[in-house]
Amino acid sequence: MEWQVEFHDDFESEFDALPQEVKNELLATAQVIEMFGPQAKVLMLIRSKGRSTET
Repeated sequence: MEWQVEFHDDFESEFDALPQEVKNELLATAQVIEMFGPQAKVLMLIRSKGRSTET
């Protein structure tokens, strides 16, 4: 099952003001959620743990 992720219209101006790197991370996270639904939480935790060990 594929999930649909949408940002609320009220978030558009905030999103536009974010640095490009943050926008890219938000969009990448939305894509993971679309592909994996609730299981995305586990994937995101694994990803964030890997980042915390990077120098």
